[in-house]
Amino acid sequence: MRTTLKAGPVIVVGLKNHNVAFAMDGTLPNPLESVYGCITGCAAVYAKKACMEMGISEEGIDIELKVVTDLNRAGAIGKVTIILQFPTTITVEQQGIIKESIEKCPVKALIEQGGSIVFVII
Repeated sequence: MRTTLKAGPVIVVGLKNHNVAFAMDGTLPNPLESVYGCITGCAAVYAKKACMEMGISEEGIDIELKVVTDLNRAGAIGKVTIILQFPTTITVEQQGIIKESIEKCPVKALIEQGGSIVFVII
């Protein structure tokens, strides 16, 4: 991953075969908002996987993410809540399987458990 800074509020990061743009002026998501989007997106991937394995449609599953900041630490995440709503076509048992699948999301695990991230500036 790489970025070269240019004048203006937009930051473009190259990721393998894609570019992701962020902004500091509200015209695009900022990097932290994108992290929240990654958690939600990962939950969606795992919900879709579970539905595929069960042979059911994922159509109508709603995934909402709510973030509460830690008031004691500026910029820190205090709590992240994932709220799932299911269409009536998905049984309670199937909902449980989907929830178990979402628990396996590696982005969620990284946020919950942290990682061995070491910044080396050269």
